[in-house]
Order: sequence, then structure tokens, then C-alpha cells
Amino acid sequence: MAMDKNLKALGFSLIELLVVLALIGILSAIGLPSYRQYQLRAVATEGALSLLSMSSVQERARLNGGRYLDQGQLELLVQLPARVREHFQLLVSVADKAQAYTLELIPKETTSAMEIISLDSRGLRRPASVWP
Repeated sequence: MAMDKNLKALGFSLIELLVVLALIGILSAIGLPSYRQYQLRAVATEGALSLLSMSSVQERARLNGGRYLDQGQLELLVQLPARVREHFQLLVSVADKAQAYTLELIPKETTSAMEIISLDSRGLRRPASVWP
């Protein structure tokens, strides 16, 4: 009889294990979507910083050569980080006989909450929420 008491005290009951599993499930359901949103915001900010870098290259090209670079020329000089390329596609538009440009990062997934990130030769940045 004393031996039966000691064996029961050594383990967890099924109810205790189910409660722990339920708590883990609830915490995962709350935490994972928040973590995913945090990751997407970080990628968007990294993309915005990459556009700023490309903008600097564009301005140097105009000072040195009198015109802005098209997408092919710009991509030879500046690469988007792999994490940004995973989520966005770069679009470089040059207008007014290469005297104006627009840099855009277009989300690859249409279902994601990500927006188009843009920067133009006048310094106009959209959307304001991703720019540092």
C-alpha cells in the first residue's frame, strides 16, 4: 500500500498534461501572428533603407553623368538584400529623358499586409509608416 502512494506521486495526471498543452496552444495562437507581423515590418524597413541607398547611387549618377540610371544599370551597382528580394520585386522607372526616377518595391504576395514602398527623385516617400 505504501508503494502505491509513492508511484502516484512520481508522475503527472492526464488532466495536468492537457492543461499544459492547451496553454501552449493558446500562447502559440497569440504569439505567432504577432511575430510574423514583426518580421514583415522589419523586411519593409530594410527595403526602405535599400531604396535610400539606391537613391544615393542615382543622385551620384546624375551628378557625374547628367542622367539617372535605368533598372539594369542600377542593379549592377546596388543589390537588394536577399531577405527583401524574397518578399519584394524592384521596379525602377526613369522619366523625362532620364531626369526623374521612381524606385518601387512591389510585394510579391498579394495576400500579405505589405504595401508598395516607393521613393522618387523629389524625395517623396510612401508609405510613411515604413520609413525611418
